[in-house]
Amino acid sequence: MEKELTILTTEQAAKYLVMSEYSLRELCRKKMIPHARIGTSHYRFTLESLNQWLREQEEANYVR
Repeated sequence: MEKELTILTTEQAAKYLVMSEYSLRELCRKKMIPHARIGTSHYRFTLESLNQWLREQEEANYVR
């Protein structure tokens, strides 16, 4: 059985990541965070991808 994905809007994802929507859109434009683009100006994010991205950011900060 396939796991159901939790999809977030830009507003929801920004709140989850505790950052501004502007900063989140900038990360999307620079292709620095996983996202799906809907149309020309809407982004969607999966909770699972955001959690993985956060783990990767934490690990990158502690590489010696």
